[in-house]
Amino acid sequence: MFSALLDTCVLVPSRTRDVLLEVASTGAYRPLWSSEILAELDRTLRMLLGKREVSHEETDAAIGTKTDSASHTPLPWLMVANHSAGGSMS
Repeated sequence: MFSALLDTCVLVPSRTRDVLLEVASTGAYRPLWSSEILAELDRTLRMLLGKREVSHEETDAAIGTKTDSASHTPLPWLMVANHSAGGSMS
């Protein structure tokens, strides 16, 4: 199995992200990302949703985080079904 670094540019478009993570969940490859990529992804999605005038609560729900929780796991939808297939570089 090979590994592939998934940068923000391929994780922002929802269809691309869904396809890449679905393929990874089959064990075809091991997706990698860093904490910096996750932070950039969070900022980018918040900016894009803000431009659409989506409320903070709706944005948190869409991204899967809560602003009032300091211990939340960022972007939990990014964790592929087969946890051993995905991972962080940090």
